[in-house]
Amino acid sequence: LWPEDWYNAVCIIATKSPVLIAQENLRSELIDNAAIKGDTISPNELQEFRNTVCGVLNHQADVVPIVNRMDFAQCTYLLSVLRMEKMRVVHAEHKEALHEFFKYLEDKTIRKDKGGMWMCLLAGASIVFEAYLDNYKKNRANESSESALEYHVQFLLVQFNHNLKE
Repeated sequence: LWPEDWYNAVCIIATKSPVLIAQENLRSELIDNAAIKGDTISPNELQEFRNTVCGVLNHQADVVPIVNRMDFAQCTYLLSVLRMEKMRVVHAEHKEALHEFFKYLEDKTIRKDKGGMWMCLLAGASIVFEAYLDNYKKNRANESSESALEYHVQFLLVQFNHNLKE
């Protein structure tokens, strides 16, 4: 779709980008900052876009109904986060890249969103983690990759044993 050098440049940008978290209210910030307004998208185009998002989420049964209720801005945000974070974990050279996705899951504006964004991001976490693991399997020839894996295990143990407060 894109020339290879463009794609590589986008991957580098993804590794250095901040997480895409709203400051106050997720839904209103998505609407206010949308480059393409939702009313310019036809219902068929919106459904195709929803299908694309569902495909990226591997059509997980618990999130398909949520995605099918999302508007264009929500779908764009979700797809952007999933693609950027997947690029980040595959192409970043710093070991904290995998941990960035947890910022979305811990964010209060996302947790308070009534549109189910948190559930979709939770489902996306496994996809981002799988991308990391696939990349790790390809590049695990050195000792630093093993120490990075230990670092991630410690981080994940803390995260999975930590209760998120509302």
